[in-house]
Amino acid sequence: MLILHRQNNKLEGNKWGIPGGKVEKNETPLHAVIREIKEETGFDISKQEIEALKPVYIEYDEKDHFVYHAFRTELQGTPGDVKINFDEHKGFTWVKPDDALKMDLLRDEDICIMKDYS
Repeated sequence: MLILHRQNNKLEGNKWGIPGGKVEKNETPLHAVIREIKEETGFDISKQEIEALKPVYIEYDEKDHFVYHAFRTELQGTPGDVKINFDEHKGFTWVKPDDALKMDLLRDEDICIMKDYS
């Protein structure tokens, strides 16, 4: 799996996370993942098979909750084809899910990885 290393000056800076981001107004989760993957890695996955995984719902309290829409696809190309956005990330690595869980991950990334890869 591809893991991106956040720039220090970003929220949860210097942590690792799966490529992704927020769904914009009038955007479906599928369109959001296609856009985010392109912005964060340079890969165009719009014409590939994309598997929607079961959403992960996390509630912190009555007013604070998140729904993570996870997807899986096989990136076409080589590991060296990754073109990260250096405004947001300072590096990347390819890891097995078990190894990703040992890294300093963004909030809730471990829950999403365990749910999607266990």
